[in-house]
Amino acid sequence: MALPAFLALHAAAVVVAAWLFSRWFFAHPALAIGFCTLPLVFLVPAFWIVPALLYVIGTAYVWEAARRERPGKLHASPRTSRRFQDG
Repeated sequence: MALPAFLALHAAAVVVAAWLFSRWFFAHPALAIGFCTLPLVFLVPAFWIVPALLYVIGTAYVWEAARRERPGKLHASPRTSRRFQDG
């Protein structure tokens, strides 16, 4: 079965289960979340690039911020700093 068809069937199953067994879903939130996120197991290999890019962006941001800082003294960006100095 193709992945889009599996996702559609799973979404339909979640809707039907939530409609018929809403009290059970509220009584067992961990199992309900596990059932609803089951397709992520199959999607993680396809979207590995997203967390990798977020990691690279975060690392670049921290590195760039660290280049501007001096030990013990935090700096604002030049534009913000200039705006507060002008009054």
